[in-house]
Amino acid sequence: MAPNRSDEEGRPRAEDLLFIARRDEKKANEGRLTVYLGYAAGVGKTYSMLQDALERQREGKDVVIGYIEIHDRPETSALVEDFEVIPTVSIEHQNLSLREMDLDAVIRRHPQIVLVDELAHTNAPGSRHLKRYQDVEELLQAGISVYTNINIQHIESQNDAVAQIIGIRVSEIVPDTFLSDADEIRLIDITPEELNIRLKAGKVYVKDMAETAVQSFFRIGNLLALRQLALRYMAESTDRRMIGYMRTRAIPGPWPAAERLLVCIRPGPTAEHMVRAAYRLAARFDADLIIFSVDVGDERALSSQERLWINQALETGRRLGGRIVRYRGNDVANEIIRYSRRSNVSMIMLGKPRGLDVIFSPVYRVIRQSSGIDIHLYEPKGKDTYIPLKKQ
Repeated sequence: MAPNRSDEEGRPRAEDLLFIARRDEKKANEGRLTVYLGYAAGVGKTYSMLQDALERQREGKDVVIGYIEIHDRPETSALVEDFEVIPTVSIEHQNLSLREMDLDAVIRRHPQIVLVDELAHTNAPGSRHLKRYQDVEELLQAGISVYTNINIQHIESQNDAVAQIIGIRVSEIVPDTFLSDADEIRLIDITPEELNIRLKAGKVYVKDMAETAVQSFFRIGNLLALRQLALRYMAESTDRRMIGYMRTRAIPGPWPAAERLLVCIRPGPTAEHMVRAAYRLAARFDADLIIFSVDVGDERALSSQERLWINQALETGRRLGGRIVRYRGNDVANEIIRYSRRSNVSMIMLGKPRGLDVIFSPVYRVIRQSSGIDIHLYEPKGKDTYIPLKKQ
């Protein structure tokens, strides 16, 4: 007897319940992660984090500071005095004494909540972990909840867009997969005009920046663009949480089959940029991301630079949570279409052909043969090195 459709519509899908069960099992013994997100220094991330932590302390929670940067700000310093601060450790490197969070001391103290400033920080050489977010992962696994903060320019998927805005590529980044596991992301937002008032009043820490860099970075146009990135990131994060909430409670839908985005890359200077662009598109459509590459002929024919480009792009795809698929063949278009049909791909991203590439590019064959699949053409931003296609 066929199941009653009206009965099924009132129940969560089995795969959604399985996802919840696995997530809850993973988080059963872990601490909760709360991230304070801003678009620039000075918007109030650390201050807001301290204020919220003070509320938890008044509620009877055991709260300590694992690492904080006061930057000579009296308001922040006054709030810090209300907390127990775990002493930092000093690591000597090239005649410098570098201050880092004492991870072992925090774990031994084992508070309910620990505050860890500057999530994207790179630890001093000799530390147990390369990055501070990896310290935070260990704290969470130890059952300690963490309050931490980050600016939009340090989120990996936003790296290319930020470089286009400010003209500098930020090197200290945190993978999106880490942030996607956060229990809560709180956007700390003020207007660019208000931020510039704070800057002129000396309330924004910029001592590590040259005066010309400060004037360039804090231009209203830059701040507006960075603020828009932060607002959009927050909106997409909230949207994913809302959809998950509705699905697991069988709130009427429609809920189509999962979208799958296949981004097809080749060795070149824009391959990694293209992967990040595909990640952003996949996040917008709540799609699974697949990074697809076809080695034409013998991979050993690639130059060392080409191997570096493709490997960096694939590694970025892994960090962003994408699935890596790498084939060897002589007909790129045929491999793309065959894989897409077999794997129920709903969207394909391809590099936009340039110059004489239009004559023998596989892009147009893919477009002609991909009925029912959406095609997105990627146009690199800014200047890049042009690598002509090899005729197949």
